[in-house]
Amino acid sequence: MSKRVKESLSHLNTYQYIKNLVRTNNALWKVFVTYNLMSNTPNFFEIFLPKYDKQILKAYEATYNNKLYIKELCERNKSNFILALASSPFQFDMNLLKEEYYRSNNTYYSKKRRPYNIKEISKNTLSKPNKFMLSFCNNNNIYCIDLIKEIKKSSNNPVDDYYFKSVDHWNAKGEMVVANILYRKLSYYFANNE
Repeated sequence: MSKRVKESLSHLNTYQYIKNLVRTNNALWKVFVTYNLMSNTPNFFEIFLPKYDKQILKAYEATYNNKLYIKELCERNKSNFILALASSPFQFDMNLLKEEYYRSNNTYYSKKRRPYNIKEISKNTLSKPNKFMLSFCNNNNIYCIDLIKEIKKSSNNPVDDYYFKSVDHWNAKGEMVVANILYRKLSYYFANNE
């Protein structure tokens, strides 16, 4: 068995270990579920606001602690912790975000903890959640792949090219593009970190 295959299996075993630990340890499971950034933010659109309040900053802190804990588990098992930041179609198209904001008037998304106007959100703040996570990763020596940045390089219209029209998930073409991005970035990472 080649060294690369053994390393890949080692990483897979660490992933399985973390996955099983999360499933079996109820306290840890609550940390992963309860303090997930989105579940701790009652209104999805608030993560795109120019200024964050204490609750959103607290959600980020909990998210950071989760990532540091996973990094520690990986290091103990002699594996690399690599974080890929997924993208939402809303982060590429301000009009789509506004459309969703008005469409979701009486749903979970419309519950506001504090008054704000959709006009507070601008094209500049759509990548704010990723910038927060990238900064955290840089400060904690975590290799991070920002899919927004990479997807923007591959298409002038990523929403139409890579996402389903009815839900904010990648379509088959989007999954292929993301898979290629991850393959390229991970190949580079392992070639330069052995």
